[in-house]
Amino acid sequence: PARVLKHGLFISWGIVSVIYVLIAIVIIAATDGMGVPSWQFIGGVADRAMIATGSQFMPFGYVLMLVGGLLANLAAMNATIYSSSRVLFSLGRDKLIWQKLGVMHPIHFVPTRALLLSLVIIIAAAVYLPLRDIAGLADILFIGLFLQLNLAYIQLRRLKPEAKWQYIVPMEPYLPLLGVVCYAMLGIAPPPPTVVVKPPAPPKPVVKAIPFDTSFPQTPIAENVFLLVFDGPRYSESW
Repeated sequence: PARVLKHGLFISWGIVSVIYVLIAIVIIAATDGMGVPSWQFIGGVADRAMIATGSQFMPFGYVLMLVGGLLANLAAMNATIYSSSRVLFSLGRDKLIWQKLGVMHPIHFVPTRALLLSLVIIIAAAVYLPLRDIAGLADILFIGLFLQLNLAYIQLRRLKPEAKWQYIVPMEPYLPLLGVVCYAMLGIAPPPPTVVVKPPAPPKPVVKAIPFDTSFPQTPIAENVFLLVFDGPRYSESW
């Protein structure tokens, strides 16, 4: 496992990254921006980018992108709930927060209190916060989590140098420190400006003026209808 797990992580990371980059290139190249560059159009539709663009270049693109996004979010939500509850459990067990969060269920061996608290926080954020704020909050939390992982690795290597680690980060501790610096820069970097793309205005309808025929008899409407019905041939000639 020490060798296979390490290779499997890097190979899967590389395959997924290449697929994501290829999908992004296809989406940008195949999207019709309705008179504006495709990347501006994608930025303008924001969180609906995949759905709005997928329906343009593939059959049933709207449904496929919607279902795929829901499945991906379900998988990510499962991992997020699992990891957040375990983080709260570890913090409570180490007496860094409320200690009762670090108690396991006596029968099911699940951190019940930490799990319920995580669910309450996630449900409240999903109900009361806009989607853009939820995405920004999740980005900040993940950046902080990965930054602390690099610091924790350096600290563990210092506290337990005699331990036989199955995997050692190359160029340690410089590479983890570089990761800390990069994550800190990502956390404090200002967000990119929001591009609001307005669709082009529809063309104005052309109204053609109907010329007024001076030969039309200037008589009341009721009289015109009576003459057209009972004296049609002669009246139509004068019309």
